Amino acid sequence: MIVATATTTCTFTGIIPENNLSVSAAEEVMKTDDGFQYKVNNNGEITITRYIGTDTDVDIPSKIDGKPVTNIGDCSFYNCNNLMSVTIPDSVTSIGERAFEECSSLKNITIPDSVTNIGNYAFTWCSSLKNITISNSVTSIGNYAFYNCKSLTNITIPNSVTSIGKSAFHGCSNLTNINIPNSVTSIEDSMFYYCSKLTNITIPDSVTSIGESAFSNCNGLTSIIIPNSVTSIEDFTFAGCDSLTNITIPNTVTSIGEFAFSFCNSLTNITIPDSVTSIGKSVFCDCSSITNINIPNSVTSIEADTFSGCSSLTNIAIPDSVTSIGESAFYDCTSLTNITIPSLVTSIGQYTFFGCENLENIKVDKDNKNYADEDGVLFTKDKSVLVRYPGGKDKGLSYEIPSFVTSIGNYAFNGYLHPKSIIIPDSMTSIGNYAFSGFYGLTNITIPDSVTSIGAHAFDHCENLESIKIPNSVTTIKEYTFSYCGPLEITIPRSVTTIEDNAFNYCLATIYGYKDSYAETFAQNHSFEFKEIQESEQPLGITSFTADKASPQISGTKVTLTANATSQGALQYKFIVRDNETGNWYKLRDFEESNTFIWKTGNTGNKTLYVDVKDETGEVIREAMNYKIETSVEAPAPKIISFNADKISPQLSGTQIKLTVNATGSGKLQYKFIIRDNKTGNWYKLRDYAESNIFTWKTGNEGDKTLYVDVKDENGKITRESMSYTVKK
Repeated sequence: MIVATATTTCTFTGIIPENNLSVSAAEEVMKTDDGFQYKVNNNGEITITRYIGTDTDVDIPSKIDGKPVTNIGDCSFYNCNNLMSVTIPDSVTSIGERAFEECSSLKNITIPDSVTNIGNYAFTWCSSLKNITISNSVTSIGNYAFYNCKSLTNITIPNSVTSIGKSAFHGCSNLTNINIPNSVTSIEDSMFYYCSKLTNITIPDSVTSIGESAFSNCNGLTSIIIPNSVTSIEDFTFAGCDSLTNITIPNTVTSIGEFAFSFCNSLTNITIPDSVTSIGKSVFCDCSSITNINIPNSVTSIEADTFSGCSSLTNIAIPDSVTSIGESAFYDCTSLTNITIPSLVTSIGQYTFFGCENLENIKVDKDNKNYADEDGVLFTKDKSVLVRYPGGKDKGLSYEIPSFVTSIGNYAFNGYLHPKSIIIPDSMTSIGNYAFSGFYGLTNITIPDSVTSIGAHAFDHCENLESIKIPNSVTTIKEYTFSYCGPLEITIPRSVTTIEDNAFNYCLATIYGYKDSYAETFAQNHSFEFKEIQESEQPLGITSFTADKASPQISGTKVTLTANATSQGALQYKFIVRDNETGNWYKLRDFEESNTFIWKTGNTGNKTLYVDVKDETGEVIREAMNYKIETSVEAPAPKIISFNADKISPQLSGTQIKLTVNATGSGKLQYKFIIRDNKTGNWYKLRDYAESNIFTWKTGNEGDKTLYVDVKDENGKITRESMSYTVKK
């Protein structure tokens, strides 16, 4: 709803009280015996400035002192609560702003043929007004003119009217029928907002624009046809029209604004024409009866919350033109069972499939360069990160995360009932923020020692999670990690030295830990039950010894070495290097409690890196890794991330197509564009190597083509990518 600032404020500092003939020095205001205050205009005509009488039925005089009354001034009958009817003489040509505002008993009024303008707020809050006749001479109806005239049932707008202001009939909750004449070209913002009994309306072909919230909350509206003259549907235009079952959108419309059809609970299907290139966020939010919908190839993004709450939506085809899917786009689409991510999608927002409890399969086009699927589960392209698990998969069963996964992404299992248990492989190193948040079906989970990081809110609202053990590799439990978990039993090792604020907020946790550990101190300080774990003999062992940069590297590179080990008590770490060519040994660092060391590589050649780990008893064990230092490391060839056209195939001959390539590689990259005519087999160079990654191609002869881009790095290495394209007559 659009709220406007009032243009006139009804203050009456110049009014003559009934028994006082003093007037404002700024302007002479006079009074008649029957309660009309007025002023004489420069042209000798009269403007009524205020009515202070008490009559319920008022006849406005056509003349005062022989001068014609032509204007009903601003606020002249403001808040005249006793007024029930008014007769306006033929001499009046204008009704001013707020002229009859809050005349709550006014029931009938006839506007004569002489009036050409009804001012802003003229009849605002005339809550008893049932009938009004507007003459053929009126050309404009102001903003908020009949705002909240709740008793008004019908009104005829003559063909003389060319302009109707915003919110003109806003809140006319008993208005059942209204005509819009062909002379009107625009339906302004909130014009019919909350006209809850309006059942049908015809929009004439003269209308070229429909404003924000124009028909919002018209609960009785069942169908509407938008004429071909309209090019855009603005924000909230039909929001809350919960009886609307059908709507026709012409192929002249190019954009649909935010929340345009949100909460249209009776809308079952809608066809979006190919002319539409932009669909705003939350457009179909909570359209709970929509079963299917087509999105044309002209649309490139599905914005946040577009289909959120479309609980009857069973299938949807995302066109190949889409490059991004916004946050919560399919939130609570509880009937959706399958979805395919097309090849050009580069980003999928958080909560996109939250609450899709029957979604069994997420499929990704094989040509997508950012995402992949495995057994219906969504991953990053290299499958190292599990992005989203479909909520309807493996109901009542367990899911074993594949061993190639190293990270569970943010919100990956967020808000699900199934499966009951998750098996995490030893390859896993991190669990993202909100990864299992709201996973009400999760009862148990084992986190392997390979995991070093658990994100904030990772298990919050896992109300049925019974027990969990934090691995020795974790040092911090982050904020809200286990908030709102029920009677949870959690084992916290000595490695944990930080538990952030609200980590166990509203959680009935029993903490298991070692005597004199940080876990014990935390439990005591926060009034959690603490149960001591008896120290047991745990053999000294090194679980991993890694470098953050893969071998080989050039001399002078800083490489972070990390060792992870298990044992009783505190451990110390020493780092050593051996030059395999000379046989010499060098101590990089003596024993310290830190398990990491930054090594700056020296002379070239093959090396062996060692870590010695010592426990409290003095026992020492060793682990080694091979590493190579070179004078220079050959850089890989350029990597092409994407190669696309701004207009989808096919296109007419003579069309200008912008080709864009995104790539990574060594130094400044150069790009060459080539085309092959698949019918003749001929090749043509569109542009030689240049630093610009964009080229505008004007299509030529009809037929199937293959477009190529060659990307060259500073070392002369070249990578090629292609796309198919069709040119038609």
